[in-house]
Amino acid sequence: WYGRGVTYLALHQYTAALSDFEQVFQLNPRFLNVYYSRGKTHWLLGNADQARADYEAALTVNDANHYAALGLGWYWVEHGGAAQALVEAERALAQEPEDAVGYQLKAVALQAQDRLEEALEAANRAVELGPEDPLSYAWRAVIHSARKDRVATKADLERARQMAPEWSKIWRLRAKALHLHKRYDEAQTCLQRAQSLAPYDVYNYTALGHLLAEQRDYQAAIEVYGKALALNPQYVAAAQAQSKAYGALKDWPSAIAVYDRLLDDQPRKADWYQARGQAAFQVHQRLGAGGPRFYQSPALERR
Repeated sequence: WYGRGVTYLALHQYTAALSDFEQVFQLNPRFLNVYYSRGKTHWLLGNADQARADYEAALTVNDANHYAALGLGWYWVEHGGAAQALVEAERALAQEPEDAVGYQLKAVALQAQDRLEEALEAANRAVELGPEDPLSYAWRAVIHSARKDRVATKADLERARQMAPEWSKIWRLRAKALHLHKRYDEAQTCLQRAQSLAPYDVYNYTALGHLLAEQRDYQAAIEVYGKALALNPQYVAAAQAQSKAYGALKDWPSAIAVYDRLLDDQPRKADWYQARGQAAFQVHQRLGAGGPRFYQSPALERR
């Protein structure tokens, strides 16, 4: 089961891979590798909380698990936990001090804390250790972009593109760097290229959705988030972003419907009830007596 799951993962057949890893877990819950592999699969599907749980479980069994530390670190990068990400980067580097990916994570965590010179130092170390890894140049370009160094940003982006012109993530990071310079049209073109290269990657769609929402093109953002949710209906980040976009358009019933779907899957999330309640209040204000029916969630009724 585990070998087949790894094969499915390499083929980007994430749902099938997850099913096989679940089978392995049922047969042998003490098999450490399955926690990391299942966590990585959840991450690629956009199931961030489940990925975090698996990475943390792997580290509970073995706190020196290099790959689980990296996975948990990238989780924190994407969820506003720069300090926690840096802790995990240092943990990974303590086990593998010559690992370029560990320094990539460290650079991004430092950049998120506005420690830009330290971030650049870590990014330079990543390039030194991984000169054949295009992601080392792509992440360094993001650091250069945050430092407003357009010449260095352009040089590293071009180096990464030349090394891996068909890598979706390279184009997504290229878009991130351009986004920091508010070059929105170019960033959008890069994300569309990323989508064409990896139509199975939910993160390409959410990145484009965020870019469109920042430009207040909320309807287009809603459609893009919908494509991510078509790939994974339980992708929480896309659902939350889509609900916010509906709210920006004052389409409160649609915003409520998105939270109802989330609560069907994960009914214990108090903050989602709060967000749903805020949307329902807007409906109540607009519809008067007809509004209160939106307060009651089907997920809550069943409980």
